[in-house]
Amino acid sequence: MFFAKRTPRIPKQADNPYWMSFSDMMSGMLIIFILVCTALLLKLSQMEEQVAANIDELKNASKVRSEILQDIFAELKAQGIEVLISDNDTILRIPENSFHFRTGSFEITEDLRGTAELIGRALYTAITREDRWGYLETVFVEGHSDSRKAPNYPYAHWVPCGCRNGLPRKRSPHSPSGLHE
Repeated sequence: MFFAKRTPRIPKQADNPYWMSFSDMMSGMLIIFILVCTALLLKLSQMEEQVAANIDELKNASKVRSEILQDIFAELKAQGIEVLISDNDTILRIPENSFHFRTGSFEITEDLRGTAELIGRALYTAITREDRWGYLETVFVEGHSDSRKAPNYPYAHWVPCGCRNGLPRKRSPHSPSGLHE
């Protein structure tokens, strides 16, 4: 009895400092996780407000562009110039019977100078009214040339088309039109 074996004493879990520090660490990580989630939700709500504001600005810009086209349409129609607007109010078309160039020429004919002046004034007035030009990123003035071979032009329709679009051109005394290839 004096020499009886003693069973080792097993410490209680609450007394173990390892588990105590682990639970403190997990509590700290949970608090950090909650703070990060809160910060992300705040940032997301701010971005949502910014996106909504940007969408409203785009809608307003689209409305202003549509108003510009409608103003141009009304002004030119009042002047007797036929104009078409695309279904989505983004493109203004001037049909060939309203304004055109002669085959092989980049010059505006005398009878269409007034029409060109009216078109230019209508565009200028509609765009500059109430500073609406700020809603335009780009204005494209596009045209095309026909596929007929023009006399005196080795590249057929490319030379007049390029000159109409403001590309540099050289004068040549040897060409009847004065243009250099």
